[in-house]
Amino acid sequence: MTLSNYNHQEYNSQVQSLLRHPQLDLLITEYPEEILLQEGMAYWGSNLVILEEPTEIEKMLLRDVLSEHRVIIQQEGQISVGTKDRLKPYQSVDAESFEKIYRHQSYQMLLELGFRTGV
Repeated sequence: MTLSNYNHQEYNSQVQSLLRHPQLDLLITEYPEEILLQEGMAYWGSNLVILEEPTEIEKMLLRDVLSEHRVIIQQEGQISVGTKDRLKPYQSVDAESFEKIYRHQSYQMLLELGFRTGV
């Protein structure tokens, strides 16, 4: 199932349906600002939040990050990585560097959650 069409009236109900699926191990969602404003999120708590050039509305997602889990923020050519309470800034990050950091942090999170990977 794809949620890429962002149908406002069904988006959160589709996310909730996926969360109830008994074989679900991992759910990656993308929330458009309009849905955050109108409905909020369908769940609480995130193991990883990635924000690319976030607006103030999108920065609200940080409040629901579990305190020991990862945050990656790319804004104005800088990237910050860490937990919501302790972010380490990096200077002048290009798109390729951001992707490497994103992949590394995602991989580390999956390992910590007990996922086995073939990489």
